[in-house]
Amino acid sequence: MKIFYQVIQEKFGADDYSNAINELVSLKQTRSVEEYTIAFQSLQFDISKHNCHYDELFFAITYVQGLNEEIRATVEPYVPVIVERASVIARI
Repeated sequence: MKIFYQVIQEKFGADDYSNAINELVSLKQTRSVEEYTIAFQSLQFDISKHNCHYDELFFAITYVQGLNEEIRATVEPYVPVIVERASVIARI
């Protein structure tokens, strides 16, 4: 008889959530802001579907930290609290 944990692992993937978090916190901008934003938001979605308790501030801080140094220096003074705002500032 399968236990609940095993059923959840089979349905959603045992490592999907953990991998998405690891990828998100290690994601760095190496190309355009647009490409970085798309990759970030995809991982944000993956994490949120497994755990809806992460708030926008966590994602905004993580997003800004992954920007390249020059762009990050431009965005940080505005202290964006949502990813969308941070990405708009980064594109300026």
